[in-house]
This record gives sequence, C-alpha cells and structure tokens, in this order.
Amino acid sequence: MRKSSPYSRAYTAVKNGIGLVESARQNPDLASWYLSKNIKQPLAEVHGNYVVRNYPQQKEKIQQLQTEEQSWLLIVLDACRYDRFSAVFDEYFDGEVEPVVASGLDTFNYVREIWPKEYDYPYITAAAPINNTEFKFDSNDTAKAQGVAATGDRLKQKYDGYVPADHLNQIIEVWRTEWDEEIGVCPPEPVTEEALSIFRAKQPSRSVVHYFQPHAPYIGQVKELDKREALDSRLKGGALAADIWERAKTGNISRSELLDLYDANIVRALDSVARLVKKSNFDRTVIIGDHGEALGEYSRFGHGFEHPYVRLVPWAEIDGIKHKKAIPNKEDSMINEPSSKDSTVVDRLQELGYLD
Repeated sequence: MRKSSPYSRAYTAVKNGIGLVESARQNPDLASWYLSKNIKQPLAEVHGNYVVRNYPQQKEKIQQLQTEEQSWLLIVLDACRYDRFSAVFDEYFDGEVEPVVASGLDTFNYVREIWPKEYDYPYITAAAPINNTEFKFDSNDTAKAQGVAATGDRLKQKYDGYVPADHLNQIIEVWRTEWDEEIGVCPPEPVTEEALSIFRAKQPSRSVVHYFQPHAPYIGQVKELDKREALDSRLKGGALAADIWERAKTGNISRSELLDLYDANIVRALDSVARLVKKSNFDRTVIIGDHGEALGEYSRFGHGFEHPYVRLVPWAEIDGIKHKKAIPNKEDSMINEPSSKDSTVVDRLQELGYLD
C-alpha cells in the first residue's frame, strides 16, 4: 500500500480544518463539540482497532448457535453496550456475559451480516429495519419507507441491496402495530407479549426476539423524548431520537444524565426480557446487542460509525433468572400449554421504515 505523502496529508488536514470551521460557523452552538470530536477522533480509532483485534467476533458465535440441534432463543437488544448491560446483568440473570465485537455499526449492517442465508423461524421485532417489505432496489422506482428519513439511493445504501424478507421467512413486525406515538417508539412490553403468544401457538424450536431498547428515545423510569412537535406520518414506526443527540452535543443533557437515561432504558427492557425468559422453554437462551452506542466517549453520540463503544456488545448465556425480576401475571400459562389463539400480526402496511 502506498503511503500518503506529507503534502497530501497536509492538504487533507487543511481541508478538514476548513470543513470544521465552516461547520462551526453554521452551527455556533455546536462549535465546541465539532472541535472536540475532531481532536479525539484518532484516539477513538486506536481504541476501536484494539477492540476489534482483541475480542471474540459476534458473527462467529451466532453462526455456531444457528448450527446447533438443540432449541434456542436469541434475544436482541438494540444499541446495547457491553459495559452498561453487564453492570446490571447479575440483578436479572444467572449465567455468564462476555464482550464481543458487533458485526455491524447499525441495525441495517447487523441484519445483513448475521442473517445472509434463508431462515425459517420467527423473528419477532420492534426494530423497523427488519421488515416484510419487498424492496425493489434495482427498479427505477424511488425506494422509500415509512419511518425512515432516507429514501432512494440513500435507503439502498443502508441495506446494500439486502432485503430482509428474502432471508427471514417469518418476520413479525411488532413495531407496526405497537408503535407508541406519545413516546415515539415501540416499547418492550408488547414485544414480550407477542413473542409469548407465538411461542404458545407454534412452539418453535428456535426464535429471535428483537427489542428496540436501550436505543433512544429514553422511556425508562427517567425519560427523555424527542422534542419535535410535528411528525411526518411517514416517519411513524421508527424511533424518534435525533433531537436528543443534538441536546447532548450542546451540553443541554450532561453525560451523567445521558448515562442515567440509557441505564433506565436497559432496566425497562430487562424487566420485560426477564419475563420472556421465565415464560419460555428453550434449551439455550442468549442475549446480544445488534450494535452498541456512543454516549459521549471521544465526543461522539449514537451509532452508525466506527467507535469502540458501538462495536463492543454483550454475549450473555442465560442459565436462569432472579425470581424477583420475573414475576408472572396471574392469568399467564406456560408456553407449552396448548392455545387456540392465533397471534400472527395482521393488517401489515406496505411501506415501512426506521429513523436513525
């Protein structure tokens, strides 16, 4: 590989500097954040490279799980960091949790990397990128999706030609029917209820349940929701969080407050996940993150870019639950008991989407 010359490196540095100044000029409130982010970027890259080289690969572990003959349940927590998850793991579960390298930087990357073949078991999801829409990316039609700001070539770029419905044969889109307009996201509780209903009716030997939390917006005991007053109806079904990151960048939300909000989202998710685990009957249960989240480290927020805390996610093998964390409702029955209730999601829309 040819090394860049001192002149080209100097040119790049000047170009980046001009871009930084222009960004700061257009957004004075974010000027200090732009400066800090650019100064710290090299450190973030070094840290990120260390993570990728020194931890197990999530993709390899999931590939191994997929080949096993025993029954299994894979629980996916969206935007779930290893460090924040592992801090509360022992409060909910018996088992082991370890850090692994996420296969993608966002949910679009995750589904494309982890599910490249064809899979015929339930994928129950609160995350809109995993959907039943038959995208025709190669046609002349402009691709668009309810819930996503990206359209056309940008949406095609996000999926890189991947169509989830061509690979996952049983996608149950809980986000379509259970998106809560007041909080701007699909909460975890209906995801658990839908999964348990499907488990009772179909008794699958393997399943995936994808919760949207701890991804923002923050709907735990402490809350922080998107502040936008008007919402394009096309964006319903995704998750509203862009405004939260803007306030974090300007310091209107401190980092300690942001961590509290994120942790509260984990707690709300795990309260529901623990109930799912208690009422399920699989030989093996694993909890993962599809990707992580930057919460101010190296002056970055969110995901969709290379960052050590976006890459490092949990792999948790569940042996059991702490009884106080998963008390069933009185009317519940075990999932192995027969049920005549058809729990398939109906009346799915033709368009779908996702809001970063």
